[in-house]
Amino acid sequence: MKFENGGYLRIIGIRIFRAAVFVHWSALVAIIAILAAGYKEPIYAFAFASSYFGVIFLHECGHAFFATRLGCQVHSIRLTILHGACEYQAPWNEREDLVIAWGGVLVQLAVAIPLIGISLVFNMQDLGYLRPVVVFLGYFSVALAIVNLAPSPILVGYKAWKLIPILVGEFNAKSKNKKEEVEDKDCEIEMAIRNVGRLIPSPRLREEG
Repeated sequence: MKFENGGYLRIIGIRIFRAAVFVHWSALVAIIAILAAGYKEPIYAFAFASSYFGVIFLHECGHAFFATRLGCQVHSIRLTILHGACEYQAPWNEREDLVIAWGGVLVQLAVAIPLIGISLVFNMQDLGYLRPVVVFLGYFSVALAIVNLAPSPILVGYKAWKLIPILVGEFNAKSKNKKEEVEDKDCEIEMAIRNVGRLIPSPRLREEG
């Protein structure tokens, strides 16, 4: 076991979207402390630790997923005791960069919403070992996503919200183009009707005395 520069340990044999996974020593210390504190209930302790760090890991996997879908190579995923980082190839343009920024939050919510739904249907006390999973990957994850979307320079929201005006602009442009296409087709139909009308001889009027 060897720590790299910055105090990260590479997890051998695990790759996410072909990216290496690294865990900071602070996260390892926290995991050991949680397992030691919960030695009387080791399964609960394991579920607690894995669920907490699962939120951070899931967020970074979201970035990695969207980066991969946009053709960017993902180099690594790094986890610390409080946050994570996804290192990937620079995207082609700002729009793709902003889409990747949304990836973490969207994947968090995709997992959290069903779990919260389960907690509303069933009594939390009846969930047993799943309680830490629902609490962290459900409620805590949603709260963390909301905080992450705050427009602060140190949070994802600082970049993520810039995507909205871009999407609105694209929608308006498409609507305008579609309207112009409809108008062009209407003009073509009107011209065709006029041309057909010119080919049809006008009926002669007959008078009777």
